[in-house]
Amino acid sequence: MWIPGALKSSKSMATETPTVGTHVSYQVGSDRYPGTVVAVSKSGRQVQVQKDDFRVVSGSWQGNDAVCEFTRNEKAEILKFTKRSNGSYLRVGGNYCYLSTNGWAAYLNPCF
Repeated sequence: MWIPGALKSSKSMATETPTVGTHVSYQVGSDRYPGTVVAVSKSGRQVQVQKDDFRVVSGSWQGNDAVCEFTRNEKAEILKFTKRSNGSYLRVGGNYCYLSTNGWAAYLNPCF
């Protein structure tokens, strides 16, 4: 379970090479979603992350007190990330979706 506020800064971005099975989160704007590393290239430059599921079990996004339950989804989409020159992992094809290796996290900004 995760409580919002545990992953708020860019200092949480992954800079070390994750390993297969690591629970991660990826950030799109202010929103965060859980995933699991399912493949890492030999060089560690490319990482594949499978989306995982989450649901709020208490609290709310609006109250900034949501507590989430996370579950693996082995049938979900797989996202590809590459390590950039600053050491962080970003989703292939963009520069806005960062990977964090601080475990599963979820947050949906209620302002959108």
